[in-house]
Amino acid sequence: MLPVKLPVIDKCTGCKLIEGLYCKRYFNPEVLWKNTGNCPSATHMKAEVVEDRKKLNPIKASKRRT
Repeated sequence: MLPVKLPVIDKCTGCKLIEGLYCKRYFNPEVLWKNTGNCPSATHMKAEVVEDRKKLNPIKASKRRT
């Protein structure tokens, strides 16, 4: 017996995986958002990329080029 699908929540609005009132991929989207804070399959959200630029010693940098 398959689990019953529950309707999507407000955070899922705009996702391409929504079919009617239900998510194509997850049975209970509310628990997914509650536990992880986001949906790994959300097509309406972009992942934020954070770059850490570390200071590079100029002497070491010159040795790497050769």
